[in-house]
Amino acid sequence: MAEKLRAAVIGLGFIGPAHVEAILRSGLGRVEAVVSRTKEKGEAFARKYDIPRVYQSVDDLLKDGQVDVVHNCTPNALHYEINKKVLEANIHLLSEKPLTITAAEAKELVDLAAKKDVVAGVMYNYRMHPLVIEAKKRIERGELGRIFAVQAEYLQDWLIYDTDYNWRLEPELAGPTRAVGDIGTHAADLLQYLTGRKVTEVNARMKTVHPTRKKPTGEVVTFGKQAAESFEEVEISTEDYATILLTLEGEVPGSITVSQVTAGKKNGLHVRVDGQEASLEWFEEDPNRLYIGHRDAPNQVLMRDPGLVSEEVAPFVHYPGGHEEGYPDAFKNAVIDFYSCILDRGRKPLLATLYDGYVENVFVEAVVESNRTRSWVVLNL
Repeated sequence: MAEKLRAAVIGLGFIGPAHVEAILRSGLGRVEAVVSRTKEKGEAFARKYDIPRVYQSVDDLLKDGQVDVVHNCTPNALHYEINKKVLEANIHLLSEKPLTITAAEAKELVDLAAKKDVVAGVMYNYRMHPLVIEAKKRIERGELGRIFAVQAEYLQDWLIYDTDYNWRLEPELAGPTRAVGDIGTHAADLLQYLTGRKVTEVNARMKTVHPTRKKPTGEVVTFGKQAAESFEEVEISTEDYATILLTLEGEVPGSITVSQVTAGKKNGLHVRVDGQEASLEWFEEDPNRLYIGHRDAPNQVLMRDPGLVSEEVAPFVHYPGGHEEGYPDAFKNAVIDFYSCILDRGRKPLLATLYDGYVENVFVEAVVESNRTRSWVVLNL
């Protein structure tokens, strides 16, 4: 194997460049190729990042066999087919979430990966903020005591107007759910990651705020301000908002609220874990501080500082305290963790595995079923 892992990135939309930059910053890989349906876009992207090869199809990339790991950054509906091809080619895989559209497809990929000599994961990147890892380690050490409640919310406003539009609004590309599948799974993954407990049942309500939206006839940029002069009206079947009651293993109750129509919230991910001895809170928009609550002692704010966090967390802190790190740095940490698992096959990953991705698919299907039946639904894992 080459000194640095040879990577290919498929899909050059909003998230593709984040993967490319994380690979370059990790020090463990180099971007050998990109795949883009549009030749001109792919070549322009390759020139910008000094990437030697551009392909227009996944088949051509895999046929050449000159990469060690593939990053799948395509729209949701393409994940299953591409991920399956990469695994069948015995190439390491890092897929954007969701792993697939359906739980059945995800389980198939879990089983396939188990038969191959590969490392495979799903990019639930918020796991890789240093203070999220720190929170997990503190919970594992029992510093919170008995865990008796969890809570999360993920609030955005980028789809608040009926003129806001994106491919994620189209079920044929994104799947049968949107706010839950797009951002709710991040919240659910964090609660399960932090506590080490799986969701066992859900009771959900989902709301489509804009049953009809105005789709621009030109190009639409994710999170971009829409300025198109002509539109077509399209019916919307996926949710803008959802609230979910849930139970974790051990009969721990919790809740998740997700919204893409909450004014003033840009990327408002917040998680809290309540224990008998203490509570922990973390905010994605304030990622360099972990809030620790006490009953009989002063509350604490732990700053992201390599000298203050646990020994096993310090390698994921790249600058001194006060030199703030954020969203791109979590991607960098994710690539470092994933590539380190490829280079050291005995290493246990922090990043989500394919099985974790499958769990999220089961979670989403249970939420949709709960909303349809207006009842509690048990997750069958």
